[in-house]
Amino acid sequence: MSEITRRDFIKLMGTAAGAVVLNSFGLAKAEGQSNKIETAEQLLSRKEHFKPFNRGNAEWQYVEFQYSNAGNERIGITTSISELTNPHTGEKTQQLLVMRHNLNTGETKKNVYDGTRTFDEATSKYTFIDGENNQLAEFSYDENGDKYLLKIKTGEFDSDEIDSSGLVLRPQGNLIPVSKDGNFTVASFEGGKVVTNYFADHVRVEKQNGDIVGYGRRDSENLELEGLPPTQLDIDHTWVHTSGLRADGKRFFITAWGSKTGGQFNFVDVLIVDPATGYQESFVQFNEEDTDFIINFTSSSAEQETPAGQSKKPEFQMAHGGKVITTAGNETLFELEVDGNPGQIIDSKGFLSMVEAHGRVIAGSVLGSAVTSSDSAIWETTDEKYSTFLPIIQK
Repeated sequence: MSEITRRDFIKLMGTAAGAVVLNSFGLAKAEGQSNKIETAEQLLSRKEHFKPFNRGNAEWQYVEFQYSNAGNERIGITTSISELTNPHTGEKTQQLLVMRHNLNTGETKKNVYDGTRTFDEATSKYTFIDGENNQLAEFSYDENGDKYLLKIKTGEFDSDEIDSSGLVLRPQGNLIPVSKDGNFTVASFEGGKVVTNYFADHVRVEKQNGDIVGYGRRDSENLELEGLPPTQLDIDHTWVHTSGLRADGKRFFITAWGSKTGGQFNFVDVLIVDPATGYQESFVQFNEEDTDFIINFTSSSAEQETPAGQSKKPEFQMAHGGKVITTAGNETLFELEVDGNPGQIIDSKGFLSMVEAHGRVIAGSVLGSAVTSSDSAIWETTDEKYSTFLPIIQK
């Protein structure tokens, strides 16, 4: 009896179900496409995929969202609790990243804290404590309420300013196995490759009383090396996440990822939800294995961005906005233009350098309906033709 892999099983299931949603939006499904569609029933365990991976070379719990402060200024928040493991020495580094960006003034505050990450499996709770024994972050999942709770207390961002009891991250739609099954290759090199285990949620950020604060995304991801990497491994990519409302009143969430080096690995997902309930109405995914799926990123900026402590170099140019267009067959899935501010570079103390630019969707359409408003938009890229995305894997 022949065996079928989990990825192939999901692809076969998605072939039939994906056609229903695409047809409902007037999108003809090209032969050979394998679009996975989730029903309203949650098929994967958020609690299980919230746990630490405890393997590989890099893993993190990541959250980004936007909200309006008391002065009606638009604020973008990026935070992650991470563990990085040097493949040659086995040395582990645990860090907390916090970045706060004011979209009105352009001001960015950011820091990467060294410390200790712990996870209590009984309560599904991460905590991060710095070297002076200050608790800077707490991030947990409540299975009974199907929601996450985030508390951050740093000079860059203090969640107490919004709600002293913490922020509720309420999932919108089902848990997403990124690129269809959550396990896929992000880069290849001679004699090996880099694979990821990647699960995510689109989220609505709320106060404890249910008042809506904003919208964003939560990720659980790790990277694992298979094979011995070269002394310098560059796996540049561009990643975009957006949310907002369409002309038909429906809320959309979009994720798009494309590699620039190490092979052409790409994926997108499009979620449509009822704006009042967050109930998933439709969901489609594509990746590089799908016939006639095309994704294009076009940078709108050539402004030089340089990590702290490094001199400016003419070849160091990272985008902080641009256009992303995806098509399936002869149909356009979405076309979006993101306008982000400069200065939002993350330099993780030599481990990681990238632009993580909060911005706005200033024009576009999603599944044939025009975008009328933007709740969040982030343009992440390491496409800088300089240094490496993960220098931690250098010898």
